[in-house]
Amino acid sequence: SYRLPVLAAGTHRFRLRQHDFDGRIEYSPVVEISVPIHHALELTAAFPNPFTHQSAITLSVAETQAVRVTMVDLRGREVAVLHSGVVVADIPHRLSIPGYALASGTYMIRAVGTTTYTVQRLVKLRP
Repeated sequence: SYRLPVLAAGTHRFRLRQHDFDGRIEYSPVVEISVPIHHALELTAAFPNPFTHQSAITLSVAETQAVRVTMVDLRGREVAVLHSGVVVADIPHRLSIPGYALASGTYMIRAVGTTTYTVQRLVKLRP
């Protein structure tokens, strides 16, 4: 068995690999798990947070829609566009957050969809 503490919305497939004492390896059958989206637009928590070089988030939507994901500093200035375009429903989209061009400090990740939005905090540390 294997336990995941957090799983992004969408469909995920898993299988286990078993190593026997005699050196043989066997694989379990594939198990498919569907995690529902609880809101019209969801962002997973950025990981790692705080970060130095790179972080990532996963974006999911309940209905296909145009979404713009930006990163803003605490003064409200846009410092990066992480995504701008249509996001297909029930398919998680992983977004990378590069930290090489950012000053250390606190930033907000803002995702704005057709009918809703969400915001979360992210901290960039010096390398």
